Amino acid sequence: MKKALLIATSLFIAGQAAATESRTVDIIADVPSDTFYVVEAPGSDIFSATQTMNYDVANQTFAPVMGDIVFQASAGSITAQVTGTPSLVGNTPTNTIPLTVQIGTVALSGTAEEIAPTSSAGVPTTASLRISANTGGTAPAADSYSGTVSLVFENVTP
Repeated sequence: MKKALLIATSLFIAGQAAATESRTVDIIADVPSDTFYVVEAPGSDIFSATQTMNYDVANQTFAPVMGDIVFQASAGSITAQVTGTPSLVGNTPTNTIPLTVQIGTVALSGTAEEIAPTSSAGVPTTASLRISANTGGTAPAADSYSGTVSLVFENVTP
C-alpha cells in the first residue's frame, strides 16, 4: 500500500510541473574594418530597424526617413549608389511611389557618386541619410506601401 501511495504521489507531483515559456533573442554584431567602414551613427537606427515613412493626410505629403551614418576609409575616396529602383509599392502592384535618396547633399542614383573625397575620407565623417517620397505633388492612391532601399558603398583606392 505504501509503495502504491508513493508511486501515485510521484505521478501527481510530476503532473504538477511548473509551466515554462521560451523566448528567443536575435543578436547581430558587426565589427567594421579599420580601413573602410559605413555604420550607423550613435543613436541612429537607419540600418538596423524598419523605418516608417509617415503620411500627412492634411498636406498629402510624406515625412522623409532620416538617420545619421558614419563613414571612413584609410586610403582613397568613398562612393555610394542605390541598386535597383528605390520605391514604395502598394498591395496593388500598380500603386508605386518613387523614392529619392541622399547622403548629405549628394543625391544618389544607380551610378556611384562620391560622398567623401580622398582628402577627407581618412577622417570619420557623419552625414545624414535621407529617403524622401517623390509624389510629384499629387496624393498617392490609398494603399499599404512598403519597399527596400539598397545601397552600395565602395572605397575607391588610387
